[in-house]
Amino acid sequence: MTKVLIISRKSIHKLDDGRSVRIYETYKRIYKDTQVTILSLDKERSGTYPLDDNIREICLFDETAHKENKREAPLRILDEIEDILENDHFIKILVEMAKNSDVVVFEELHMASLIADERVEESLQGKDYAYGAHNIERDLLQDPHGRSKIERVALESVERNIASKYKKIFVCSRPDGDYLAKHSKAEIVFVPNQTEKVPAVTPAEKQKNKKMFFGNTNFTVSFVGSSHGPNLDACDFIIKELCYIFPNINFVIIGSISYAKAYEYKHFDLRSKNCFLFGLLEEGLKNLVIQSSDAMINPMFEGSGSNIKVLDAIKNDVMLITTSFGLRGYEEEAVECVTSGNTKEAFIETMRSQVPGGQT
Repeated sequence: MTKVLIISRKSIHKLDDGRSVRIYETYKRIYKDTQVTILSLDKERSGTYPLDDNIREICLFDETAHKENKREAPLRILDEIEDILENDHFIKILVEMAKNSDVVVFEELHMASLIADERVEESLQGKDYAYGAHNIERDLLQDPHGRSKIERVALESVERNIASKYKKIFVCSRPDGDYLAKHSKAEIVFVPNQTEKVPAVTPAEKQKNKKMFFGNTNFTVSFVGSSHGPNLDACDFIIKELCYIFPNINFVIIGSISYAKAYEYKHFDLRSKNCFLFGLLEEGLKNLVIQSSDAMINPMFEGSGSNIKVLDAIKNDVMLITTSFGLRGYEEEAVECVTSGNTKEAFIETMRSQVPGGQT
């Protein structure tokens, strides 16, 4: 059986964010009927985790995780890449595992940069190896908070140089592929984010579940997120603005983001009565709550990676109202969606056009 080694800068076995789910779903699909090992770094623990019949993850403790960044925030990505390139213990293990693998994939720019190490480059001789470009890191510097010109120039240079060293590059979106094709002779393989759908509930079951979960059968929208900075901003937008603009709609917030907000809004009167904080849910229950919704919302205006919210919408066959930024890494055809501009005002207007009574 063909042996595939995926190199990831963070552990994925919890499958609790968009990045982890993307890696798992993508390589399960691409390397079906092979033996896949994901080698990753973890801030808290090491160990081996079976993810599927033919997929396992080996986590190594990240000794650099608790180091202070040597650079200011504008150059932090390059600082993180330098830490990986200086992690001699990790590189030695990677080299030995690469020698016993048929295919090696380096996830994201951080790990793709390892090809600059002579030991790694030598271990890849005669093998099929690829760069899994989750994002174009340079483009993420266009976040609303802004970044310095020096980081954009430095990252653009590093990204182009690393891409030029690969013969195959996986991308999630066609614009990313077009950009990398200009700076590399590599074969660009378009692998949009996808997932399998779960069985749907009947309309009657949906109404019963609404009554059970929310105490009413009002039009309901759900948002899923971890306690990640951009999710916190989106959650504040939902709780402090959308809930009051649309008082007859249930707003359901699922995931660890709910715990942060439950503590912040520990007195119920501080948030609207149409806001429901559900916290972390077991996968089956989470799907049931999402399927009790009439739509999912994804008011993301910044961040990195692909949003797990989109995968949840695809999996549960629920309409998605999203900013165009929140849809990055996905084909619009993959999910029933309505897309807004990347401002709060544009998202509110899109909501008005899609929900009952929104135009009043």
